[in-house]
Amino acid sequence: MMEYLNVGAIIVAGLMVGSELAIAAFVHPTLDRLPDNVHLPVASALAPVLGDSCRFGTSSYAYLL
Repeated sequence: MMEYLNVGAIIVAGLMVGSELAIAAFVHPTLDRLPDNVHLPVASALAPVLGDSCRFGTSSYAYLL
């Protein structure tokens, strides 16, 4: 049973790292190139979605530990 929990924790942690890396490497540079009148609405629309996914991933990882 512990092996399954360890594998689950590794998978969730890997997905979290991949998600954060994708946001830092691709989303933020793309948003920075946009004009300010477009950047602000897009960033404010993405923030709740990304916040919810990070909250879910962190709580899942903590639960599996």
